[in-house]
Formats: sequence, C-alpha cells, structure tokens
Amino acid sequence: MWVNDGAGHFRIASQGLPASGRLNCLATGDLDSDGTVDLALSSDYDVGYSQLMLYRNDGALRWSRLETTGLPDPYERGVASDTIRGVELVDFNGDGHLDLAAVNHPKAGVGIWMGDGAGGWHACGETGLPQEQAQIFGYGVTAADVNQDGKPDLAVAFGLAPNGSLQVWIQE
Repeated sequence: MWVNDGAGHFRIASQGLPASGRLNCLATGDLDSDGTVDLALSSDYDVGYSQLMLYRNDGALRWSRLETTGLPDPYERGVASDTIRGVELVDFNGDGHLDLAAVNHPKAGVGIWMGDGAGGWHACGETGLPQEQAQIFGYGVTAADVNQDGKPDLAVAFGLAPNGSLQVWIQE
C-alpha cells in the first residue's frame, strides 16, 4: 500500500499487510463501519488453494487482519476457495454494509457473501450466477449499475484460450 501526498509522490504504508505470497486481487471499502478504507485480498499461498483475507485500517494506516465469520474456509474446496482471482466489495442489498463478490480460477464459479458491517458474512443462496463452468477460468469481477436501475450489477472476466469472455449479470 502506498499513500499519495497529493503531489504525485507516494510513501509506503503496508504495516501489517502480507509481505509475501502470491496476491491475486484486492478491493477497497469500509468493512467495519468505522469510516476508514479497509482491504479485501485474495491470495493463493499453496498451489490449488487460496485465502480470502480482510484487513482493517486503524485510521493511522496500520493494518490488522479482520476476524470474520461466514466467509469460506480457505482450505475447503469449492466455489469460493479454489484460487480466487477476483474480489469486489459493493452493497448488493442496499442495507448500508458492503458485500463481497468473488470469482475463482479453476472452476469459474462466482460467489456472493452479504456483510453485516461488523465482520459477519453469510453466503447468498440461489443467485443465478455460475457455480462451476467447464474448460474456462475466472479472472476478475467488478460491480457497476450498468442498466441504471439503482442496483449494482456484476461483470466477470473468464478466459482459457480460445474460450475467453466477459459476462454481465443484471441484478433483479
């Protein structure tokens, strides 16, 4: 993490963040409702496994791992744990708390977890998003209100030559 001084100069502010490993993606947002920007990171420390890590900013740019409940176990195989390559934070349900979307690499599954703003998460049931796709990998996910109805939609990048695609899902 580097902090911009407003004149195009940056200083490092990574105290408490992972110093090694293979970080795949990050998303920013206020995860604990304290008014500071926190981080969601995906990383695969071991081949075939990943971790979804959330870090709290104490307001002085010191980071600590957020204790959470309801997010996937990093060593449990499945949609949310096989080498996550993309994470996004957005309030999907309009409750004022950030939710998390993730896409995994080898199965191209997309998962969503609703956040409570205090470290608790619960997986969404039937979302209409793919849980597993053959012969394609998931790489990135982002949210935007593409149809301008006031609800965030999802765009996900998939790829495995020659079958790459960008798919967009509209929230109903």
